[in-house]
Amino acid sequence: MAKTDKFAPPLWQGPDGKPVSCLEKIKVLNQNLDEIRQLCADAVEDAVLMGCDPEQIRAVLRHLVESLEQTDAGQPKKWVLMLDRLCAGAFLSLAVTSSALAQGTTAAAQPATPKPPAVITGAVLQGLDKLVARVHEIEAPLNKETRLGTLQIRVRQCVVSPPEAPPEASAFLEISEQRPGEEMRKVFTGWMFASSPALSALEHPVYDVWVIGCKTTDSAAPAKSR
Repeated sequence: MAKTDKFAPPLWQGPDGKPVSCLEKIKVLNQNLDEIRQLCADAVEDAVLMGCDPEQIRAVLRHLVESLEQTDAGQPKKWVLMLDRLCAGAFLSLAVTSSALAQGTTAAAQPATPKPPAVITGAVLQGLDKLVARVHEIEAPLNKETRLGTLQIRVRQCVVSPPEAPPEASAFLEISEQRPGEEMRKVFTGWMFASSPALSALEHPVYDVWVIGCKTTDSAAPAKSR
């Protein structure tokens, strides 16, 4: 089997340009991308072993992708519909529960004041400095740079699953490094999952970074993956 380089999945977007926020869909998309990349790498390796021009097989693979028909675009597969229903059902259940609670009354028959929805303002991370064996907890706001040693961390998005769904928190991170006398370079771009840190991890000789939860406005404690 051909060995493939580390490939960071993109920030998946819908037709309207908005990021895909369903965690189950993101995991499926990333896993599909990894499988396709490995299959393509194996195909190129086999072609070279059988005497083919590697550039030709790469061109054939590109043409194969470009020639994919869109006839099924209006008819999603059953498993996609199941993911849609899973995500929609979880959020609908959360909305119904919140609405029922908001409509309750106090003992004095006074209507309860609805609690404003929580707004995610950033991510809560932990960083390990391997040289001194010290762990740092980092509250990183959205779209602002946060430093850990020579690393610069920017959180693009943080998502928490509703209570009815399997607990999960994930963040889309862009991590760059600037050592003294050197230019800035990207060392990680992609989603990190609180419940599965090894699924998409930073590979660095000095630092480890992983997601703990999302920072919200409704409380001082972060929304975490339980």
